[in-house]
Amino acid sequence: MKAYYFNRGATEPMALMPVGLRMLRGNPHATTPLVKENEIKNDTENIFWYGSGDTGGFPDWLDKGDWQSRTMFPNCWDGKNLVTATPGQNTHMAFRGGDGTCPASHPVRIPQLFVEVDYQISYYAQRGGVKTTDFLLSTGDRRGWAAHVDYISGWNQDSLAAALHTCPNTAQDNPNWCVSPTASVCLSVCLRVLNP
Repeated sequence: MKAYYFNRGATEPMALMPVGLRMLRGNPHATTPLVKENEIKNDTENIFWYGSGDTGGFPDWLDKGDWQSRTMFPNCWDGKNLVTATPGQNTHMAFRGGDGTCPASHPVRIPQLFVEVDYQISYYAQRGGVKTTDFLLSTGDRRGWAAHVDYISGWNQDSLAAALHTCPNTAQDNPNWCVSPTASVCLSVCLRVLNP
């Protein structure tokens, strides 16, 4: 699993994710397909299987490497609630609008969390007779529709602030791009703060 913290949106300033903030993307009990990969039009409301084409779930191939789910979280917070008022929904969170600003109901912009989860199917797929329907999520889902990610912020606020404000977004290709000792956490935990 890789987690990225994107600096996206026009609402200023960007606040830190508060300790205890909880978010859920996806539905572990889903009975309908996810958004089809080829229907994604922006980087906001999406959770999908990379390389899945139009399946809305697990890719329909076994010979191209491992599978990966990709999940984008909302980054506009209501500024008050750390958990949702309605189970299974992020009522305390919202996606930013087309103009990049947070809605008035959720005026606090936080880093946008993007999570990639790799499912290492290659080893098993090489065995004879294996089919895509032989794989399942821990929920018992054999289609990949129940892919989801739960997030609970447990960041030390000083470390998060250092990582977000000290690691320059413009030097990602430089292996020393995060040189501050207080911000080195961004290298050790796969943190990337990226501008679009």
